[in-house]
Amino acid sequence: MRRVSFGIKHLLVITAVTALALAGYRLATGPSLDQRMVGAATKGHGHRFAWLVWLGADVDRGAGESGYGHTPLLDAAYQGNLNAVQLYVEHGAYVDYQEKDGFTAITYAARESHWDIVSFLARHHANFRLPDGYGLTAVDYAVRQGRDEMVALFHSKPTPLSRWRVSQRDWPLHVDDGQPLNRRYYLWHTWRITGQESCVLSLPALVDADGAEKTLKSGPIDFQFIDHGNRVRVVFADGRIETFAL
Repeated sequence: MRRVSFGIKHLLVITAVTALALAGYRLATGPSLDQRMVGAATKGHGHRFAWLVWLGADVDRGAGESGYGHTPLLDAAYQGNLNAVQLYVEHGAYVDYQEKDGFTAITYAARESHWDIVSFLARHHANFRLPDGYGLTAVDYAVRQGRDEMVALFHSKPTPLSRWRVSQRDWPLHVDDGQPLNRRYYLWHTWRITGQESCVLSLPALVDADGAEKTLKSGPIDFQFIDHGNRVRVVFADGRIETFAL
C-alpha cells in the first residue's frame, strides 16, 4: 500500500514538473508575453491577462514603437473593446498617452462613437480636453453628435488644468466691433499633461491714460472659475457679469 501511495505521489510530481517545463518552453518559443497579454485582453480572459502582467507583460507595450506609437489601450479604444480597455486601465495603463497624431484613448473612442468607453475613461480621470490630430476633443465629438448626457458627464468633472494666467496688451486706440478699445486681456491655461499653454479667452478693454496712471473705463476686472473649472465668470468695470465656457 505504501509503495502504491509513493508511486502516485511520484507520478504527480513528474506530471507537475513536466507541465511547468512545457509551459516554460511555450513561453520561450511562442509569442511574446506582450502579444499573449493583448490576445488575452482582446478575448476578455481577465485571469490569464492578470497572470501575464504578473509575469512581466507591459500594459503600455508599443508606446512609441510603431509608426503611430499606438499602445494596446489605444487600439482597444479605437476598436470599441470595452472589456480590453477595462483590463488595461485597471492594470495601470497610461490613459492620456498621445500617439503620433495626438490621439488619446478617449478621443479615439469619442471619434468612433464608442461612448461606453468614453464614459469609462472619463470616470478614470482621462483628460477629455486634450485635442486630437484634428484639433478636436472628446467634448467636441460629444457636442457634434448630440450626446447631451456625455456633455453633462464632462461638465461634472474637474477640468484637468494645472495653471491659469491672465495677461494684457495695450494697443493704439481703435474701434473693434463698434467698441473703442486700446487694451486686450488674455486668459491662458497650461495643460498638466503636455505642459503646453494656450489662450482660451480674449476680451477688449478701454483705459484712460493720465501720465503714468491708467484708469479702466470698460473691460474685465475679475476672473472667477466655477463649475469645476469648466467655466469662468468675468466681472466687468461697468458692473456686468458674464459667464464663458472653457
